[in-house]
Amino acid sequence: MAMSQFHAGCHLSYMVSGPTAFIFNVSVVNNAFQSILAEDLRSEPAVAMEELVSPVEEKLHHRFSADTGPSRVCYSATVELSHHVQAACDVSETPPEALPVNVVPYLYPSRYCESDMLVRLAMQPIGGSVPKVYCRSNIDLDW
Repeated sequence: MAMSQFHAGCHLSYMVSGPTAFIFNVSVVNNAFQSILAEDLRSEPAVAMEELVSPVEEKLHHRFSADTGPSRVCYSATVELSHHVQAACDVSETPPEALPVNVVPYLYPSRYCESDMLVRLAMQPIGGSVPKVYCRSNIDLDW
């Protein structure tokens, strides 16, 4: 396993015009593939935040209420990734019917990757034929 670290964070500022409920999804996922080494989440003004964990996607949300005036949320994390390195010739493809059920939610488009919108554009470099998974990944990287 290869290990690497990265830092993630954000500073979000709002001018709130009246009592408002905020729900943020800014935290890094802590799972078997990545570990949070250091993490800090603050609000200004300081308010109590409720943590909400999505049981399906392992996402962590924070909810709090803000009154009229400026409101700010700051998040930072240092994360260690555990990479699995495998020779390209040993990469096999799993047919959809054999995928574990817990993987299915990750196959759908999201606000981060609108795959349903990009599929036609992504298929152009390979002329519509679909080679094995590793070859497709390399074509995508070269694109």
